[in-house]
Parts: sequence; C-alpha cells; structure tokens
Amino acid sequence: MGLRSIRSVFIAAALTASVRPASAAVSAWYGTWTLDRGRSQLTGTTLRIVRISKGYHFDFGAVRFDVGDDGKFYPTVPGRATSLRAMSDHEWRRIHRDNGKDVDRSVLRVSPDERTLTIDTETILPAGGVRRSKEVELRIGDGAGLAGTWRSAKAGINVADTITLSASSGGAIRWGSPEDGNYFVVVPNGSPSVNQGARAVASVKLAVRTISPTEMRWTETIDGKPFMEGIDMLANDGSLVETTWADQFPAEIQKAVYVRR
Repeated sequence: MGLRSIRSVFIAAALTASVRPASAAVSAWYGTWTLDRGRSQLTGTTLRIVRISKGYHFDFGAVRFDVGDDGKFYPTVPGRATSLRAMSDHEWRRIHRDNGKDVDRSVLRVSPDERTLTIDTETILPAGGVRRSKEVELRIGDGAGLAGTWRSAKAGINVADTITLSASSGGAIRWGSPEDGNYFVVVPNGSPSVNQGARAVASVKLAVRTISPTEMRWTETIDGKPFMEGIDMLANDGSLVETTWADQFPAEIQKAVYVRR
C-alpha cells in the first residue's frame, strides 16, 4: 500500500515513510496483518536514471529530480535532500537527509560488467542505532554506470511485512506499519489525507474509495500527481489481498496477501 515502492535506490530514505491506505470503516478490516510471501505474487521495483552534465536525473514517475555527483545536497521532495559523491566510475557514496538530519548513508557499486547495482545501506533509526541492509538491482537493457533502467532483484521490496489498521475519530481509519512509523488518517470517500508521522512527507496524499464492504480502491499522489494505485479486498478465507501498480509502470502488477496476526 504505497510508497515502499520508492524504496529502490535513491528515494529510499528520502521518502522513508512507507504509506498505505486504511479502508472501509468496518471492523473486519481492523487489526494487525502480516505478509504471507508464499501466497503473494510479488515483483521487483523499477527505476530509471539518466546521466546529465552535473550528475543524474532520477525518474519515479510522479517524482523526478536531479542530484549532482559532487557530494553536495540537492532537494528531492519538500524537506528531503540527497547527497551523491562519485568515488570512481563504479562506486558512489550517498546520504539522505530529512529536514536537515541524516536518515541513511549508503555505498553504491556497479559491477565490472555493469549489469548489477549493489546498495549497502546504514539506516539511522529514530530510537538510536542503525539498521544495515543490502539491495541488488539488475540492469534492464543498455546503460553505463548508474545510468539506465534498474529493477530490484528482490521481489516485494516495496510492500510492508506488517500493517495495522484501526478506527479513528469521525469515521476515519488509521493505518501504520511497525517498520516505518508514518501513517495516514483517512476518511473513505472523503478528501485526500496528508501523510503523517515522524518522517512524514507533506506532499504525499492518499484518497480512498469504498466499492463494497469488502473492497476499496485508492490512489496515492505526490505533489498532486498519481504515483501508486491499489485495490484492497477482504477474501473469503479471512486474508487481506492487496493488488498494486505504479502509475509509471501499469503493467507491473503485484498481489500481496496478508493474514491477521
């Protein structure tokens, strides 16, 4: 449900708020849901990078920005900035900042055959300490260095492992994820809801429309531009099935199956 799809390569911590919609205001939706990877049909996220004179242009569809490779910080979305320093033709150091504070530091390496991009990241946790992670991106088609089209080698990197849905005041629903912390308080069939939380992105909004007591559809926007679309359904077996696609890549559909914990 949302911005985890931007967790590939460069926006990862720049938009560290994973965002998912809540759903129809009925208790059947409420609770803690855990991803069942074995039953899900997940894909890797796709990112386009173009070499420009001062650095690189990053294209996420609804979000596009330029980052120089000189180690300076460049704005990405409101309140967020990215620094990228070229160490060689195949290695870069990257830092993401949220309102002036570092939120992660990474080393990016392109393999000698230029077919694989490995990203080793240290995420600075709000409560202290760091979480280390590694991403592998595979090149699609031609390109050199960072430039080209990349797809995550790990399916489902853009879905949450656990989500929580709960009732809020005025018929709204609050959605959160333990591994992130940001959330929406959204009224189904009402106005778009603004992202909230410790590392919220004010330009990210969510609109939810109920189709039936067991189905909702949602659109997530960035600066008013559609970014992600989704359909959530309560299945007969008690699971929550979420089908999502990015507006930039509508053919890359994935289905995540969640079970109530």
